[in-house]
Amino acid sequence: MVFIIITMVDCTIIRWFSLIRHCAIQGIMWDERRRFANQFTGMVWYFLLEQIHQKRHGQKEMTDGLSFAPSILDTSNLVTAAMGQQMLQVCIALPSGRNENLSVPKSSKVGDLKVLAQKAFGQGFVKLVTVEGQVLTPSKSLDAVGIQDGDNLVAIAQQTKLATTGEAFALWCCGGHGLVTWGSANSGGNSSSAQEKFIRVREIQGTGAAFAAILADGPVVTWGYPDSGGDNSKVQGKLQNVKQIKATCVAFAAIVADGSVVTWGNPDLGGNSAEVQSQLRNVQQIQATNGAFAAILADGSVVTWGDRRSGGDSSEVQHQLRNVLEIQSTATAFAAILADGAVLTWGRGLYGGDSSKVQGQLRNVQQIQATNGAFAAILADGSVVTWGDRRFGGDSSEVQGQIAYL
Repeated sequence: MVFIIITMVDCTIIRWFSLIRHCAIQGIMWDERRRFANQFTGMVWYFLLEQIHQKRHGQKEMTDGLSFAPSILDTSNLVTAAMGQQMLQVCIALPSGRNENLSVPKSSKVGDLKVLAQKAFGQGFVKLVTVEGQVLTPSKSLDAVGIQDGDNLVAIAQQTKLATTGEAFALWCCGGHGLVTWGSANSGGNSSSAQEKFIRVREIQGTGAAFAAILADGPVVTWGYPDSGGDNSKVQGKLQNVKQIKATCVAFAAIVADGSVVTWGNPDLGGNSAEVQSQLRNVQQIQATNGAFAAILADGSVVTWGDRRSGGDSSEVQHQLRNVLEIQSTATAFAAILADGAVLTWGRGLYGGDSSKVQGQLRNVQQIQATNGAFAAILADGSVVTWGDRRFGGDSSEVQGQIAYL
């Protein structure tokens, strides 16, 4: 039985002292007083009740220091009823073996119990799992998922991730239910219209103003500015068993299970792949600039589409794009590493699309990374070659001596 306490609006700390004394004098069972303290007043009041308990069992009347309270407030007016609200005791354990016994009203949701567990363990972003392996949905009631008094659950830490558009964030737990978004509502900061769809979110990508989320069983949920990819209604039927999504600033491209590609968003900046759709077979990876996509096929060849000034046209190097292992991109250019360690580039020359000045040095390349306007390649001998706009890191001449000593 749990006592529901109704206090005056301006109830003071002194009144709480008096109320605790009332509970002690009335002989309320110690377990009930402890449960009362946990639910309504937290660990501070639990400590006070502990002291009362010790003094009562020490046969000392609890009047010292509290004798003034009845003159201020008649505590009998505060306890209006002894209402029976059934409580559940649930034991929650971490995989390490540490466990906590938590008490919650039976009418609570899984999310309420999850919050208590996170506070008890001092660890955020956990999911609750039954001993049978069922992952509990936070929005459902404990009764709906069959949690009973004395049940045991496991709290498993979840990997958290952040995705962004130009003006909004999305935070989610991999494989979890739901997500949190904030920032510009028009750029994906408001996901309220799609919240009920976010079940076991696997991955999220963002354009400049829209998000696309891949769920565990493969469908895709989008929200944000429609013309930037926030509306996928025209291709929704094709977005099943999605393996990967990449984004330009205003369009998305998704690889589905059969190796084909589905695109949507701004048609001029990657959202329309109709001209190359027949070539997009057995696609393994996709990379994107601000306005174009490049897809690596299973045979190591590459297909590009989108804004030609942003790398959407690879015709000048197409005959050399064979046995491609990896592609990286600046805002408007691509760089591909071939199986023999050579590098091919295309797109806007100033921002890394022209590597002619360093082409002789690009041998046995192991890795490439990019800024918005320049590339840096690490060679097998440990040296680093850079090219592109010097304002974005395209000129590393001043630090080459330091690199040699790393």
